[in-house]
Amino acid sequence: MALRCPETFLFTSESVGESHSDKMCDQISDAVLDECLKSDPESKVACGEKMYYVSMLCTSNQFNLVT
Repeated sequence: MALRCPETFLFTSESVGESHSDKMCDQISDAVLDECLKSDPESKVACGEKMYYVSMLCTSNQFNLVT
């Protein structure tokens, strides 16, 4: 069974400023992932939700590492 792509599609993207809380939360997730992969290249990492408000950060992550 062959997959068929539509001839036209709608492309969307989001852009936020450098100090936007979404960017900061993405940097935290990237740093967590980088450190896990340094420790164990086969690691499984689920960087869950990041919630940032003024001076408070809440994060949820799941790790499966062999060290």
